Amino acid sequence: MVLQYIYTTNDFKTNFIFTGGTCLRHFYGIDRLSEDLDFDYLEFINSEEIANRIEQYFISSLKYPSLKISIKQQGKQILLKFPLLRELRIAGKSESELLYIKIDLTPLIGSSYRTEKTSKSAFGYNFVTLHYDLPSLFAGKVSAILTRNLLTGRENKQTIKGRDFYDLLWYLKNDVRINIPFLREKMSDSTLNIKELIKLIDDKVNETCTKYKNNFKNDLIPFISNTSFITDYVDNYLEEYKRYSFK
Repeated sequence: MVLQYIYTTNDFKTNFIFTGGTCLRHFYGIDRLSEDLDFDYLEFINSEEIANRIEQYFISSLKYPSLKISIKQQGKQILLKFPLLRELRIAGKSESELLYIKIDLTPLIGSSYRTEKTSKSAFGYNFVTLHYDLPSLFAGKVSAILTRNLLTGRENKQTIKGRDFYDLLWYLKNDVRINIPFLREKMSDSTLNIKELIKLIDDKVNETCTKYKNNFKNDLIPFISNTSFITDYVDNYLEEYKRYSFK
């Protein structure tokens, strides 16, 4: 519903480039859930304006007045809250009834990217989406793996997103060639070469499979339907990564 609104609205459909895990799921078939809608934007649009227009779309066009919206991360994130889970018998009386959808907005960095437009028809919704091609999406994922500073808990302990490494192996197994010029722009490193890049990623993978192995497993649990698969997947990850690593 949200994607159809964005990509059938003139102010948004040529300005927002769809990216991230949900893009990978909808348009390239990766078999994991993703919880966010991630967009890079070409021209700034105030997040409150976007939120108000989405809210009016649900109220006026979809006849759904119960949606609540808040702005987070200093305008970089729009949080949509749907009070649906008890009605759908997913949440119990003591649990939150809110289904959350996060829209993350990031200014576009660089000019070496490539985009594609792909149609989507599902559940009666039809739209054409502007999104990155696979090599450019791969550059975004590698940039996130190498630069993400993720802290957790009251003690702000360093951790990782296991889904990042799940996606990394998916790209490698599908023989996707990374868009190196775009990656250099995203990382502000014009001299980065393939040899250096492979060493950086190898180090991250080794650290993830040793120091952060439990975090790796736990992060994947909400995003993979067959949870019994996760332990074996993580245990075997390093060997499989080495088999498919960068050519």
